Amino acid sequence: MTGTVLVTGASRGLGLATAVAFAEAGHQVFATMRDPAKAPEALESRTDVEVLRLDVTDPTTVAAAIDRVRVSTGDVPDVLVNNAAVGVISALEELQPDELRDVLETNVVGVFETCRRVVPGMRARGSGRIVNIGSIGGRVATPGLGSYSTSKFALVGLTTTLRRELRQRGIDVVLIEPGAVRTDLIGPGRSFGRAAWRTSSGPYQAIYQRLATLMQSSFETMGMTPEELARRIVRAATCKRPRARYVIGADARALAWFQRMGDGALQDGLLERSFATLMGRASG
Repeated sequence: MTGTVLVTGASRGLGLATAVAFAEAGHQVFATMRDPAKAPEALESRTDVEVLRLDVTDPTTVAAAIDRVRVSTGDVPDVLVNNAAVGVISALEELQPDELRDVLETNVVGVFETCRRVVPGMRARGSGRIVNIGSIGGRVATPGLGSYSTSKFALVGLTTTLRRELRQRGIDVVLIEPGAVRTDLIGPGRSFGRAAWRTSSGPYQAIYQRLATLMQSSFETMGMTPEELARRIVRAATCKRPRARYVIGADARALAWFQRMGDGALQDGLLERSFATLMGRASG
């Protein structure tokens, strides 16, 4: 199956790799990003890719991008890949409300906005596929990454509800739950909350440094490449009968097993001990 695909957050990292992978598989791709002027050569040089402005936190740009797809193809895209996402490293106690809102606006409300713009056309056509890029962090909440996990837990609920509302309308809604991927989200470009930089002391300063070290380690040694994950996304988006959820990566599978292994008290105890060890190592 080939067709038209719209990918959000396609300027770099996983979004870029996904847009290229779809194009190489024979699809017509609309690669969207906040600033098309910064589109990489890997997209600009392709005749099967059109770069569009789309900021998932700005409904006007979402509507304009979908309208452009309609003008170009006569319909909404066959596949929507909701990839755009942000994250902030911060203990929830020190996270500022506007920082949490920014994460939720991009990772949850932005996904809702793009979905609601394409679903009526997909429903009228009787076919379509929505692929939401979640995270294993939407199954297992990790100290220090609470804003990201909060958004990805919410994305599970949004995706599951959409799937159940639309499955009889010919629209598949799929959730991708990867582990570590070598992108700026966990690599050198990762973002810390303002409190992490405001002072060199405080109850969580030790965890910030240790967590940064661990994330860099996973980026370098455990993370899959964006290209690897992009190929899996293309398969999930084009196979005849997709699964509802795809847990991808050895680390993600291990954490998914951990999430299923026992009740909340057992999981909390194990994570609390890991968190305490993390704090001790960081301050030692």
